[in-house]
Amino acid sequence: MRETVGSPRYVTADPYPWPYDGDLRPDNTALVVIDMQTDFCGIGGYVDTMGYDLSLTRAPIAPIRAVLSAMRAAGFHVIHTREGHRPDLTDCPPSKRARGGLETGIGDLGPKGRDAADLLLAGVDRLRTAVRILLNTNHPMFIWWGPDLIQFYNDAYRQTMGPERHPGALGQGGRECWAEIWDIIGPQIEQVMSGGGATWHENQLVPVTRHGKLEQVYWTYGFSPIDEDDGIGGVLVVCRDVTEEHLAAVKLREREAELARVQQLGRIGGLEVDLRTGFRNRRSPEYLLIHGLPPDAANESHDD
Repeated sequence: MRETVGSPRYVTADPYPWPYDGDLRPDNTALVVIDMQTDFCGIGGYVDTMGYDLSLTRAPIAPIRAVLSAMRAAGFHVIHTREGHRPDLTDCPPSKRARGGLETGIGDLGPKGRDAADLLLAGVDRLRTAVRILLNTNHPMFIWWGPDLIQFYNDAYRQTMGPERHPGALGQGGRECWAEIWDIIGPQIEQVMSGGGATWHENQLVPVTRHGKLEQVYWTYGFSPIDEDDGIGGVLVVCRDVTEEHLAAVKLREREAELARVQQLGRIGGLEVDLRTGFRNRRSPEYLLIHGLPPDAANESHDD
């Protein structure tokens, strides 16, 4: 049933016969993900503050994440739902209205100087805006969201990952996904999430496991906060793999150092002594080679 203003409207649907034969295809099936509310699953949510065991309500998260990743990889349409209420909030329990500060109807001006709808959707809207920016740029970008650091990233970032992570990293917790480099990025993420401000790193070595091996990858990247009304909701990452540029710069410095050594050697020249005749030559074979001189120039004086 879909409700419109004034009266409900019914939409017919044909469910699969039971038992179903398992013929699930992207052209005939979509995955509907029911909202996993912070109130029930999140640290600091209602269940947590009441002292209940969060492990019970969080138990479905891992299986849902696995199914979600598999369906995305297979090209299925994914529909996310969230809890909604009537515009006048008559179907919203008093306890929930009290927790959310919802003293007026959706669309009415609330006591905090904004619509009650903004109170319901504030965090979701900020995440939606950040994800929209992420998906509409060709620059590698990444988001960690919420206390579990749930991950979102765009196609440009996906190209920096190996098959070991994509698509499983979508929706995965950050600490679980990046265990091998958490000692590097963990404190940086914590700084942003705790309100300590953004970070910036140039030519930072952050090894990454991809294509079956641990690669020494250099990055230039920044971690920035995504604000919520009561704190930091997540971390926006803007990054670039600069490994090729870094290695090229290292080789250039090595060549410049070698050239400086050769130039110094050229200025000093070389001294070769023949112990049988006592002949001293200021122009050794190495000197001639460096300066492109013919072999007979070895007998010339240094001042020629």
